[in-house]
Amino acid sequence: MNVSNGFSKIALSLGILAIAGGLAAWLWFGSSASSHYPRLVVISDNLHQGDSRAALDVAREVIGSPTVAPEAKAAAAINTATVPYDLSGSVEDARTSIRELKHIAADESLSRATRASAMNMLALWYAYSGNDRTVFKEIFGDEPYASQRVPGSRTASIRNIFLASYDVWPTSRAGIGIASSYISQLFGDETLSTDVRAQYLAETERYLREAEALTADERAFYRAYEETNLYAAFLYWKAYALGGLAYFQHGGYGEAYRQAYDELIAFLSEQGTPVQKRRLALVEWRYATYLLLVDNDAASARAQLEAAVSAVSQSPDPEADSLTRLVRSILADAKGAPNAPLVEKLNQTMAASPEFKAWVESL
Repeated sequence: MNVSNGFSKIALSLGILAIAGGLAAWLWFGSSASSHYPRLVVISDNLHQGDSRAALDVAREVIGSPTVAPEAKAAAAINTATVPYDLSGSVEDARTSIRELKHIAADESLSRATRASAMNMLALWYAYSGNDRTVFKEIFGDEPYASQRVPGSRTASIRNIFLASYDVWPTSRAGIGIASSYISQLFGDETLSTDVRAQYLAETERYLREAEALTADERAFYRAYEETNLYAAFLYWKAYALGGLAYFQHGGYGEAYRQAYDELIAFLSEQGTPVQKRRLALVEWRYATYLLLVDNDAASARAQLEAAVSAVSQSPDPEADSLTRLVRSILADAKGAPNAPLVEKLNQTMAASPEFKAWVESL
């Protein structure tokens, strides 16, 4: 990779949260927008420090300014896309964000990398909302996304957005999203043929390798890369994909998935920013599900589940915690689909830990 071209490519693909210096700002936004870079750094710093409201206020100033370049406005919008929802908990704020992201993704005057970043965020909204059905309907309610919807498979539908994004501009986020979606579909569809299951496992390995390579490039150019939500999300879905490979390949990847989860939990606990730490309880719950499925290790699973309950209780806003949102969604789904994969995993983890069961029943 040519260093100059490679640096520009990565700067475009990451967005403001991964920018660490003035050179990156010039390369990404161009000289006409470089004077606005300090405001974008303020957004980044506020988000890293957990001050979402301040970040949103600055983002709105940037977006509303008649002198800010479109790329910078798009960066401000993408990187604060979830903040109104985080602050209000209202699904209407999620729907508004989805419409704004669609507008950015469709704007061909913007760089391909910026449009791909908007598509990635769009694909993430469903999981971020705790698998909210209203959010899913908003994402796939119009074209081109309506054509990407796969009847009967929300997982495959979301993967199609990541695949489209990857075609526009390859990023580690889309790559790991594709890899992990194949694992989710393997868990969720027992009717898949042996050949299809083998294909999905091969695709998981392929996109996991490609995402690892993209992440290595991204990390090399940014001093603050490990402080980004992009990095935390990559580690989260990497561990999930490795756990799935360990489960479905019966023996391979066992050590790799445990190491990935142990390192991710250590990173979030010891170095994670306030925004990154919102994933901690969810990571511990996911780890527990694999400890039960792959290793039949009830004692270690119980320890992770107790840690997850503790992490939620110590959260500044337990109701907004990622695990709280997901469990509420699973409980809602359980009424109509008691044998759904996530419902079964929740039941298994409740059986493994009385403390975790009591927390779930308190919701």
